[in-house]
Amino acid sequence: MKAALSFRVYEYQAVAVARFLAGRASLPSENEQRGWEKKRLEYKGPTNNFHEIKPDFAEYFNWLSDFSGVPAKGTKGYKLPSWEEKWGELGFAVLALKDAYWKRLKAQEVKQIRAKL
Repeated sequence: MKAALSFRVYEYQAVAVARFLAGRASLPSENEQRGWEKKRLEYKGPTNNFHEIKPDFAEYFNWLSDFSGVPAKGTKGYKLPSWEEKWGELGFAVLALKDAYWKRLKAQEVKQIRAKL
C-alpha cells in the first residue's frame, strides 16, 4: 500500500464495505450511530466539515481497520494496518510539492506570454 492518502481512504472504505456485505463485519447499533452523529454535529457542525476526516485521521483509519477485521481464511486479503503518522506527513508533503509545481508552471507561462509580446 504505497498510494496517496486519498487512495488509502478509498481502499479502507472499500475493504470495510466488502467485508460488511460479505457478512464479516457488523454495523454499530442504531443508538450508537445516532450518538456518533450527534457528537459529530457538535464537533464539526451541520456543514461540509461534517464529512471531513482531518485532523482525526488516526481515529478514522483505525476504526475502519477494526471494523473490517481480518480477511477470510484462504483469501489473498489482509488486515488493514493501523494509521501511521508518517502517512499524513507524506500525503500533505505531496500536496505541497504539487502546489509548488503548478505555481512554477504558471509563473513560467506568464513569462513566456510576456516575452512574445
